[in-house]
Amino acid sequence: MNGFTHRFLRAALVALGLVLLLGAVSQFALRGLPRDVMPIADPIDFLAFDCGAKVAVTRADPYLTEPLRSCERAALAESGLKIIPNFVVPAPLPPYALAALAPLALLTFRDASALWFALSLLAVGATMVMLRRLTGVPLLIVAVVVLAADGLASVPIGQVVPVLLCALCGAALALRAERPRLAALLTLPLLLEPHVGLPAAIALFVWEPRARRSLLAGAAFVVLLTLAGGVERNVEYLRVVLPEQALGEGLEFGGQYSLSALLAVVGVAPGLALAAGSASYLLVAAGGIALAGRVGAALHDRATLLLLPPAFAVMGGTYVHVHQMAFALPLLFLLLSRRPSLRALTVIALIGLAVPWETVSEIPGLGPSHVRAASHVDVRAAMARVSSGSLPAERSWGVWVRSGERDSRTDWQRFLCKLPTWFGLGLLAIATLIVARERDGTRGRPRTVSEASLRAAPRSA
Repeated sequence: MNGFTHRFLRAALVALGLVLLLGAVSQFALRGLPRDVMPIADPIDFLAFDCGAKVAVTRADPYLTEPLRSCERAALAESGLKIIPNFVVPAPLPPYALAALAPLALLTFRDASALWFALSLLAVGATMVMLRRLTGVPLLIVAVVVLAADGLASVPIGQVVPVLLCALCGAALALRAERPRLAALLTLPLLLEPHVGLPAAIALFVWEPRARRSLLAGAAFVVLLTLAGGVERNVEYLRVVLPEQALGEGLEFGGQYSLSALLAVVGVAPGLALAAGSASYLLVAAGGIALAGRVGAALHDRATLLLLPPAFAVMGGTYVHVHQMAFALPLLFLLLSRRPSLRALTVIALIGLAVPWETVSEIPGLGPSHVRAASHVDVRAAMARVSSGSLPAERSWGVWVRSGERDSRTDWQRFLCKLPTWFGLGLLAIATLIVARERDGTRGRPRTVSEASLRAAPRSA
């Protein structure tokens, strides 16, 4: 077959994948899915973000059970859906993130959900195109991986990851094109996921002096959004929300990929598990920032300055979900295309990270059945203990996670679902360290970001 036929078939496969994704996901994003036992309607995460923004706009406290719970109940009622008494989905975003989502508060939940759904699909498509330009990996491979690891894992639940991953790829392209100010601007949305966005912003500030003014200006804007929520709300977020989030869900092994959750499930005390997870995050985040310049010089590509820190930020830590693993894909694709000697390593890593195994295991009919017959009673009994609207929403949510969980798999079965993803991350870290150890053959010393060898890479064919 000639080149035109290859391109046509690839485009057809991508189009088919998008159509299938649209048909399947729209049932979740636009109407929700009534559940007999589990009192969640998709998109669960967007429901919390939207109501959190709506509550914040009214100057009420978005981190308490009320009025967040009432907002969510009313939003689901638009689609004929109900939640069990006292159930609430928390919105654990920092105040500046809720302020950034405030425009959605002007719309009804159904309209806002439809808009976010369309924006997420556009972001997934744009990410495919930009990753192809960034790495030169064939579009079909990129499309399949992104549709699975980014689309399937995030779009049905209304996550922010597709939009942020799109912004990250755009920032990397801008940096490669010698447009550091634009790169800095596109890095700011990543702060909606602070533990991922902050290492990227710091790395850009450290390794690219020309972006520093823009980053400082962006930081000033974030500070203004933060102050708009009030000092009291920010103190509450740091002193109440984050600790409650860590204790309520961060230690639950079912949906977590964090080091803290792994340690907790093997019997480590909660305080020690959280401390170890926090220490591991600081270590890998600092390591990612430090390695960004070195690996960027070895690959002759400034885009690495932004792509490497987010990939390392999802390794270890205290609070990591499967949909956030998509942030590791751009760096993995880059290493796959630029280092043929590491191809076996990177291909195996790609297999591990390409599929959100945890998400697949939870799809009815695809994954193992793990619904407890008694969970309907268990959930109602557990939630009766958190009826007060003055409780932190994270505490109410934590009670549901611990006492009303539908997952009857053993810890070993859960571990097996996560193992391919962890294995892929480990191989990615090894490949990155191998590249970082490369030396300049003409000078016999390690490369550094300040050398002239760090330049914009030629566009791959």
